[in-house]
Amino acid sequence: MFAKCWKLDWRRRRDYDIIFAENLKGRMDMAVSKKETKRDKFVRMAEARTIKIISMIRLLGNCSNRMAYEYTEKDVGKIFTAIDAALSDAKRRFKSSPTGNAQVFSLS
Repeated sequence: MFAKCWKLDWRRRRDYDIIFAENLKGRMDMAVSKKETKRDKFVRMAEARTIKIISMIRLLGNCSNRMAYEYTEKDVGKIFTAIDAALSDAKRRFKSSPTGNAQVFSLS
């Protein structure tokens, strides 16, 4: 059990180290060239946020362990419906102007 927990913590730390390195790289690039273009800023921010999202999805996958957690298919459906809705909203925002209709997720 301890080894498994350490392994998960190591993976989590590795993901956060990647995110930190990406953010640090972006800050150092800005220090070298004080004038960051909009494209450069987008690439820096989008990459860091995408890495965070993928890391969090992997962590959510850890909740699928039925030996450690109890859940129903209804719970799983709610989770992925909320994720799909948020992803669809993000895609829509890239195609048009934002409306500000963000919803908060809750299983209850």
